[in-house]
Amino acid sequence: MPVDMKTVMSKKERILRYWLIFFLYMASIFCLSAIPGNDFPSVKFAYADSIAHFFEYTIFGILCFRAIKISYPELYPRGIVFCVILFSVVFALSDEFHQYFVPERLFQIKDLVSDAFGSIFGMALYGKIKGDLWRR
Repeated sequence: MPVDMKTVMSKKERILRYWLIFFLYMASIFCLSAIPGNDFPSVKFAYADSIAHFFEYTIFGILCFRAIKISYPELYPRGIVFCVILFSVVFALSDEFHQYFVPERLFQIKDLVSDAFGSIFGMALYGKIKGDLWRR
């Protein structure tokens, strides 16, 4: 059975596009983390920082899940979940470490926890909406 090069290229292009979007999002998180704390507008409600981290990493989890899922369709669902969680936690750790060196910013465990739960939520939400979290 001959392989249609148009289909192959479109799959490769899709994979590149998903990873590019994901890496651009990671770069935007890194850039936001480089802003000194006193340059951020103050927010007047409780847990605003944790909520912001949660939703920031919800998007991270969605983009990471999509990129891994399209790149490795043969990977078992548990493998994808493991990769997304591992990648999210490692990136969140590096982000918090980076913030430690930025004026008026801190390395905070609560932010790391919010990041991890946000990425898990994003992955689960996307998988549920698309119906393919546990499907191979």
